Amino acid sequence: MGDRGHFPQRSWLGRVTEHPRPLFRTILRARRDSRNLLRGPVLCRVAAVRAVLLLAGPRALMLGALNPLNFIGSTRDARGRREPLHRLQDTGLSFEMAFFDALEEIIAMLADVARRHRRVHGVLLEDAGPYPAGTRWAADAPEQMLWTIAVLMDSLEFLYSLFVRELSADEQEEMWTNGCRRVAIMFGTPEWVLPGTYAAFRSWFDSELASDRLYLIYEALYFGRAMGLELPMPRLLRPFYNLLLIGSLPPRVREEYRLPWDPWDQWWFDRTVALVRWLIRVLPRWLTVGRNDYFYELLARRERERRDSGRVTPHLPPLTPEPDRQTPGESQVALA
Repeated sequence: MGDRGHFPQRSWLGRVTEHPRPLFRTILRARRDSRNLLRGPVLCRVAAVRAVLLLAGPRALMLGALNPLNFIGSTRDARGRREPLHRLQDTGLSFEMAFFDALEEIIAMLADVARRHRRVHGVLLEDAGPYPAGTRWAADAPEQMLWTIAVLMDSLEFLYSLFVRELSADEQEEMWTNGCRRVAIMFGTPEWVLPGTYAAFRSWFDSELASDRLYLIYEALYFGRAMGLELPMPRLLRPFYNLLLIGSLPPRVREEYRLPWDPWDQWWFDRTVALVRWLIRVLPRWLTVGRNDYFYELLARRERERRDSGRVTPHLPPLTPEPDRQTPGESQVALA
């Protein structure tokens, strides 16, 4: 999202890879960081669990792409289309800053995000599900900004319930009203569009997820599957990661993405979730709780390495605003 200089000093895991230091000092720093994060508000404690946030980003991306206007508005950046994992890194770091850091530390980042959003707007050239040709869209449209924070809230809450425990009613209320709702306002979302309570949010989100307003355009189908299921990671980990991600999606979302799911998949999913819960419980807290900047940087670095070596990496074709030059995946939008 913003210039790299806007981000604060990286966490212990990112720093130690470049500047090795005695192991005990690294562990002490990591323990302090994890302890501080777990003393924060509910949103901070939920997002601080590494497994939760690492899966919440791709899950939220796949849910977010179901809204055609939201997907179109979030994929207009040329570099983001060419290097989507770099965009994912910036987005993840920006949200981590909003979750974990004081407001005065992130003012520059918030201003940069607002400036970028104001520049991104356009009009549909063809029908996109319930949205007819001619519909105007904008990255800073209140409804699109609400959908962005809504899919993230749902992903964080659901994955925390999978890997750690269910949140109480009071915790759910605090996570929305004093957590995600506050973050959305920080990013420029008008207060009037945001549900005022958790119950109102949950009722709206569930009805939205079941409505016909969600439609997966061709580009979103490819992009969502690629960014969710084709992340560069060790080959042995990929089946488990993909199983957890697919299994965490609502049934309708799996159907939209044409992802098969049967009782055998559910059996493996339940046991993999149990394994992750056990690992989070028994491993040292400084390993399971903390910032994920190192992992975001690793994904972006792997993307650059694959591109430089000529290997295929997920990406979207360049924008071609002229209707007669558009590819099938680009025929949904014209920049205005």
